[in-house]
Amino acid sequence: MFDNIRRRLFGTARATTNRSELVTTLDAWTTHPANLTTHLDTALAFQPGLIAGHGEVFDSAAYLGTLARRATELGEDDLAYHLRTAEELALALQAAMREAALATVPAEVAR
Repeated sequence: MFDNIRRRLFGTARATTNRSELVTTLDAWTTHPANLTTHLDTALAFQPGLIAGHGEVFDSAAYLGTLARRATELGEDDLAYHLRTAEELALALQAAMREAALATVPAEVAR
């Protein structure tokens, strides 16, 4: 887990002051292959991905919180505000993913 956070803190992308180049880099992460979900044929099949995603979102929330604290220390209040907002959204996403994972267990088994 800490290796993931460490990699995120240092990043793998190159920093740029060119807004257009940054937008292009960010937009490259928003394309999804259409066939990613063809193997999901039961609710239970969703569970492994939701468990993994839940952990990844937790790591992201922790990372965003760390960045927000550092931005505050540096006096970058606008950046800190947006990072705290992103952290809150990540924690809400984590909670929603938890509920989705719980919904994969059939009702008669869940008791």
